[in-house]
Amino acid sequence: MKKNVTLFAQAEFPQFSKHIVTLMDYAQHIATAVLIVILLSWGISSFQQPINDAQHQHLQRFASQALYSNSRESANYLLNQAQISQTEVNQFQYFKWLRVHHREQQRIHFQKSVEVE
Repeated sequence: MKKNVTLFAQAEFPQFSKHIVTLMDYAQHIATAVLIVILLSWGISSFQQPINDAQHQHLQRFASQALYSNSRESANYLLNQAQISQTEVNQFQYFKWLRVHHREQQRIHFQKSVEVE
């Protein structure tokens, strides 16, 4: 009897452990995929939300400011489109405008540093 148990342990345990490791690997892949899907759906839904009051005031302030022309034009365009379609500016549109604004800030800063040299 003892001989059969040791033979079983020698033959079956390595296969069983490989099977368990494979199942754990599959479970880890599935859990990672579910987490990625949850994060993507959360990101997409948060981009659809309207901007808050502070962001709206920031957008209006740059719509009236004359320092950065491209960001002023794009802010005016966003606010006009929101009034025409009677919808609010969403987070995705606001972050696109912020990207334009920061790019213009960097361009002007770079031009000033080149002029100084």
